[in-house]
Amino acid sequence: MPHAILVCLLSVAAFGQSTVPNPVFEVASVRLHEQPGGGVGISTSGSRFTAISKTVAGLLMFAYDAKSYQVPDTTALRPFDDTFYDIAAKAEGDSTPSVDQFRLMLQALLADRFKLQVHHETREVPVYELVVAKNGPRLTAASIDADSAPHYAANGRNWDFTSAKASMDDLVIAIENSIIDRPVLNKTGLTGSYAVRLIYTPATPANRKSPDPDDISIFTAVEQLGLRLEAAKARVDMIVVDHVEKPSGN
Repeated sequence: MPHAILVCLLSVAAFGQSTVPNPVFEVASVRLHEQPGGGVGISTSGSRFTAISKTVAGLLMFAYDAKSYQVPDTTALRPFDDTFYDIAAKAEGDSTPSVDQFRLMLQALLADRFKLQVHHETREVPVYELVVAKNGPRLTAASIDADSAPHYAANGRNWDFTSAKASMDDLVIAIENSIIDRPVLNKTGLTGSYAVRLIYTPATPANRKSPDPDDISIFTAVEQLGLRLEAAKARVDMIVVDHVEKPSGN
């Protein structure tokens, strides 16, 4: 049975313990995304926030810094699966909010305009554990002054992830970005920083429809580093949508 349910009204503040109000957008426009094609995603620039062609679930994922597997299907969310929205918003003043502040502002917008209500719930779900393979890791220690910024590049069907200085937690993020449908937990016990490169074919819908014998699965790519992804189960925090409505007018 699910347990440790924490009710939240779209705020990461601790249940009235803080008297500082959460930041909100000064102005915000919410519209249906009706034109096919074009860009898709969420970006910020200075005090401005932009979301293009995002579902309610996609907006919620940014607002709560959650992965897709942390937003389970519910009867409240289901009618919005195929509805996409564009949002153009501006924070108060001319300063540049942090990403966490933008997340709080989006939480407030979703509560106000979409009447979104959620609760956090811990559930046992399938996961992958990243572990060291039988013959040990095949990793090169990173230089002390190496750049830790990750880099992604596309090469045909494949993605190329490189980092001159990555921890195993950084590698887990890269693996999850390959569109794996479950959490990845770092169980390697490796605490250093390493020069890492992963070349693999992401499991996108388009690639699933046209498999190629030269595809490189993320599992194979990880094994080339002397690591393995093993199936397991673990308790994971979920953000469960209890209520959502079509957004109110601008």
